[in-house]
Amino acid sequence: MGSRSRRARRGHRRGERPGPTPTRVQGRPKRVFQDLDRQSGADDRDPGDLFGVGQGPETALLLWLYGGAGSAFGYHGDPRAILRGRLIAAALAGTYLLARQTSTLATFIVLGLLALVTPWLVVKSRMFALRVTSWRGLRFDFSPDYRGAYRQLLGWLILGIATAGLLMPRFSRERYQFIVSRSRYGATAFDCNPGVGRFFKTAFAGMGLALVVGVVLGILLAVVVGVLNAAGAPPAVTRVVTTAGVAAVYAVILSVVHGYVQARNLNEVFGTTSLGPHRVVSDLRATPLISIYLTNLLALVFTLGLYTPWAQIRLVRYRLEGLELEAHGSLDDFVAAAAAPVPAATGEEISSLLDVDFGF
Repeated sequence: MGSRSRRARRGHRRGERPGPTPTRVQGRPKRVFQDLDRQSGADDRDPGDLFGVGQGPETALLLWLYGGAGSAFGYHGDPRAILRGRLIAAALAGTYLLARQTSTLATFIVLGLLALVTPWLVVKSRMFALRVTSWRGLRFDFSPDYRGAYRQLLGWLILGIATAGLLMPRFSRERYQFIVSRSRYGATAFDCNPGVGRFFKTAFAGMGLALVVGVVLGILLAVVVGVLNAAGAPPAVTRVVTTAGVAAVYAVILSVVHGYVQARNLNEVFGTTSLGPHRVVSDLRATPLISIYLTNLLALVFTLGLYTPWAQIRLVRYRLEGLELEAHGSLDDFVAAAAAPVPAATGEEISSLLDVDFGF
């Protein structure tokens, strides 16, 4: 965040070691694609290559954020590999759309196959994303564990579905724990052990919040429709208002619940994450996150999707600025691990297409 946490300030006044180091993201959203040129020079690539082979907005966003963070981060993804992965992802998307047009059975078969390969995709996606990312000259990495991925991800997903959603909070917790605890910085592994109970409390609170918001907005919509009917408005107008009102109610409910759940879950995940002797501190608040979701949604609707880069930056900026590193010792003590081969970008692009990742 822009200022240190209260705990860090108190410690500083007592003469102790300064507390968490905040993550700051500088720059303006309108430069998201312009900064590709600046960052490509640091990677010794021709800027034309970055634009000419289909560099996507996600990569542009990463480069913009890394550049705005003082260039301590580096992104070393091969744009050609990203393009190949994106083409394969597009082919799979076309297969799914074709199956939908063919029959319900074909659709379920394709969805079933996608569910079976999702744990594999998660592992491949994290391996690619982390191995092409560096901080202070050291690369991140992800330790592949396919058996664990199927046990923790697919296993808990099946249990969540079989229990009509009652165990889905546990699935969310297992997904976060699996991904973070298998990530490494240099030769040092991250440790993450979020509490199971916190996820269930957040899920039930989110359902209660959805009920309250839905009832309040539903009553308001009913009043508006009633006023229109009493005023003798044409049926077509009433139908349009009703349809738009229902869509707006759903959008508000989803934004409110998603913002609340994300803030609490991410605070729990990062608040229980450590890297060697260093701790991560997360201070996301639900109200600003809900506001970002709502305003981003409105902007995307009114700009027909053109606001997407700005929406992504607003969201990622707030999340990053809510993270702080509480250092206990020197950050120069980290050592590099043996170089690991960077896998194909196919898993990363398919995961991006299917929204299979942290769920951020």
